[in-house]
Amino acid sequence: MLTSISKIKINVLSMDTLHHRFQQFQKTIWFNIFCYLWTGIFLF
Repeated sequence: MLTSISKIKINVLSMDTLHHRFQQFQKTIWFNIFCYLWTGIFLF
């Protein structure tokens, strides 16, 4: 019982870190797109 619970906790923890990393990755992509569009507006 204890081992299965600890395994689930580890699984949830790893999922949280993956989700957090994905969110950061998403933020950087949107930031890059925003910067690209912003520079495009100024150039044209």
